[in-house]
Amino acid sequence: MGPVGREVDAAAGAQRPDLLAVGVDRGEPGEREPLVPTLQPLVYANRFRGGGVTIWALHNATGHTVDGPLLAVRPAAGQQLRELLGDRPLAAPDGRLRLLLRRDETVLVGLLPSRAE
Repeated sequence: MGPVGREVDAAAGAQRPDLLAVGVDRGEPGEREPLVPTLQPLVYANRFRGGGVTIWALHNATGHTVDGPLLAVRPAAGQQLRELLGDRPLAAPDGRLRLLLRRDETVLVGLLPSRAE
């Protein structure tokens, strides 16, 4: 499969504009980093950067649900964290993104420019 966003079918993409609007999928130069560090053993992350955004694909391979800090990230002023497929805001108040991630679940987390809600 191609970069993030191309893995989403057209019907789903129409409902999730943030996923398709990121710079890493518009042919802009970007960085793709496999297996970047996470805060939990057996939770894996790939990072994609470009166009002023960063996206992590987080996958839980622990064999059980994980509920805790998964990723070290500190959004700067003018940035926000969002779970991209559900288009919901996320927070990392202590510099650690905490999520409930079910066994074998994968989520896409974006560090994006802030937008008005």
